[in-house]
Amino acid sequence: MNQKIKLLIFSISTACMFGITACKKDDNSPQPSTPSAATTTISGRITDNSGNPISGASIKAGGKTSTSSENGIFSVSGVSADANGRIFVTGEKTGFFKGSKGMIAETNGISKLEIILNSNTPNYEGNTNSDNSFLNNGTGIEIPANSVSASGTFKAAVVHLNPADPDFERKVPGGDLIGMDSTNRERQLFSYGMLMVRLTDANGAEVNIASGKSATVRMKIPANQIAGAPASIPLWHFDESTGKWIEEGIATKQGDSYVGNVSHFSSWNCDFPSGRATIKGIIKDCNGNPVGGVNVRVGQNSVFTDVNGQYETFVPSGLDFDVAVEMPELGISSIPQPVAAVSEGASYTVPDISVPCVSGVSFGLICSNGSIFSATYSIKWGNNQSVFGTWTSAGTHIVPVPSNGQAASYTITNALTGQVVTGSFTMPTQLDTLNQGQINLCNSSSIDSLITSFTINGDGYNNRVIRWAGVPLTNTLVYYPSDTTGFLVSPSTIGYVLSASIPGLPISGLRSMANDDETNLVLGAPGGKTYLGDSLVLINVGQYGLQGEKVTGTFSGRLKRLEFDSINQVIKEFPVMISGGSFQVVRGQNQ
Repeated sequence: MNQKIKLLIFSISTACMFGITACKKDDNSPQPSTPSAATTTISGRITDNSGNPISGASIKAGGKTSTSSENGIFSVSGVSADANGRIFVTGEKTGFFKGSKGMIAETNGISKLEIILNSNTPNYEGNTNSDNSFLNNGTGIEIPANSVSASGTFKAAVVHLNPADPDFERKVPGGDLIGMDSTNRERQLFSYGMLMVRLTDANGAEVNIASGKSATVRMKIPANQIAGAPASIPLWHFDESTGKWIEEGIATKQGDSYVGNVSHFSSWNCDFPSGRATIKGIIKDCNGNPVGGVNVRVGQNSVFTDVNGQYETFVPSGLDFDVAVEMPELGISSIPQPVAAVSEGASYTVPDISVPCVSGVSFGLICSNGSIFSATYSIKWGNNQSVFGTWTSAGTHIVPVPSNGQAASYTITNALTGQVVTGSFTMPTQLDTLNQGQINLCNSSSIDSLITSFTINGDGYNNRVIRWAGVPLTNTLVYYPSDTTGFLVSPSTIGYVLSASIPGLPISGLRSMANDDETNLVLGAPGGKTYLGDSLVLINVGQYGLQGEKVTGTFSGRLKRLEFDSINQVIKEFPVMISGGSFQVVRGQNQ
């Protein structure tokens, strides 16, 4: 696929994300369209098994990328959810198994999550010419001789994920335990244990089970699950592209363990498949006020409350489970509340759960244009104790903290400009709110206005002037080094979307679609119209600022809308001419 086609697909998908398609019948009285894809801002933290933050981890979600800070914090905005409202986030860094989390998105809000990466440092060594048994307390893998796609010695990293582990959900690939069974039906899973396995040869290159061979997996069943464990159970391996578990094989119960054969290694799971139910609820403090940003364990899953203290997640239908708040870093928890089995497809609201009141730290965030775009925060104290989150507006924000009298520090980062503000304070010793004063997260080059305008003629438009003022969260330019291409996207609430793709950095100067195979322009308009640029389009980038600063320019030329005539089986073209076009956007973080 050539570069221009790839850029065209990206631009069309961007327009469609804001409810504009190229397939609807034209109407000459455009009306604002309603966005068709739910989007969210992801606020996350990534750590190792000991709770140490992992910096520099590569984060991916919904086609967007980010990198974790030195505190393990990351934020990704504008992530689209699937038809079920689910988002899927991955975190990856050398020396660790890839981590991931699927969850129900907070539409137009902040979806908070945590991922724990498990070390993939080899803990066993074997020989391809011999039978190999890598077991710890009866759990692990057995590989027969001549069954590895390597010769001589090899190493294995084997990690057992025990459902009895309080951090099970943060370590589990996918997090929300969604599987696809052998009939390609989506299922909600209940786990009896998992194994993460990575094999490497003498040179450190990754290898696997040889073609036509198999290995054995053994997983000790947790003591509290043995009584209800079925005699046989499906085996599932994790698909890292979809964030779902795929059924492949059977494990049988032998004593207190499940044993099964597998033909390859990734992550394997002994899970009982069920239908899906939805659980909702609200967490309140001692005064009856909603508590946002606290972790709620729901069966084998966990979820953070939103700003209104509400939580929502999937659970397997037909199984009893408990719901409880577990936030030891704040010194709060709740008595597990039992919930009887919920029917498939049903939604159940758990009675309100109350937790003790906690102290807080207040930050007054200011910015010259009334918005900090997107900022992450982390407050640390003690031995790897911390709270984190993301803010998407200026104003006063209060972060819950414990009343332990310990020394603490905070780091606040403007995710758009990279500006960092740090400070320290002492935790209160009794219920109190500490005021840290005002913090300016915008430098002198702050954005005060972002105007896009143009005149359009043709296809029902007669010298129609279009003008909108954008906001930095949506009017942004992002540079993708892997494609050496910058994408310029300017959506607006009035229903127009301008999406331009421009090659490389720096990009100041005139670009012509006739002379540059990587330059492209897409205009989405209300009423279901999408116009694609042709060879006469010119894009001129004037000011090209640093990250967080303005990128401005002009555009003009001929675009066309394509419509399929099903009667004559031909594609019709509806041209328009754009004149006097100008844009102002913010240069975002490189992705």
